[in-house]
Amino acid sequence: METVVPSLRAEAAWLSLWHPDIQNEVIRREPLTLISQGDPSSLSISICEQLLLRYASKQAAAEISDDHVDARELRMFAGQQLAPGSS
Repeated sequence: METVVPSLRAEAAWLSLWHPDIQNEVIRREPLTLISQGDPSSLSISICEQLLLRYASKQAAAEISDDHVDARELRMFAGQQLAPGSS
């Protein structure tokens, strides 16, 4: 299983805001990094959807060992655009 180097997670999340290749790799490898250390409110709706779907699929496949997400992190996703039928 490919991961993000633990000591570089914050930097990877920050760089993901400006570099789509890094963003795609972080979402593919460790979506929780962008949720917990990134700024989801700075991401486009389509990227937020991709991030949440990838997180859910990894969680369902038991590929995430520590999935602690606090309420502040979840509030960063709040927005009418993510509501069902809003697209």
